[in-house]
Amino acid sequence: MEKFPKSYRFSIGQSLVTASIELLMDLVDATYQVRNAGSLAAAVREVNRIRYLVRLAKDLRVINLDEEAEQVMMSSPVELDYQIIEGEELSLSASPALADF
Repeated sequence: MEKFPKSYRFSIGQSLVTASIELLMDLVDATYQVRNAGSLAAAVREVNRIRYLVRLAKDLRVINLDEEAEQVMMSSPVELDYQIIEGEELSLSASPALADF
């Protein structure tokens, strides 16, 4: 974030840091909850926010992405597809491009 231009440091840069921390906290919360659908849905939303912020930073030429990272960022947003069985088990599937993210 220190390398972001001053005009974007506190808007895009801080938003990226905040969304990244929220993503981490959502994943930690999901780890310790029996019914973790809400935390996982929040984590997916944060991943999508991060992807859009990174795409915006790239479009504004604030950051440079290598070819592989750019393909991941341009893929479709992550979609939450879960199935709760008796409130015990949750499976989460995401966009295949996210696996390399």
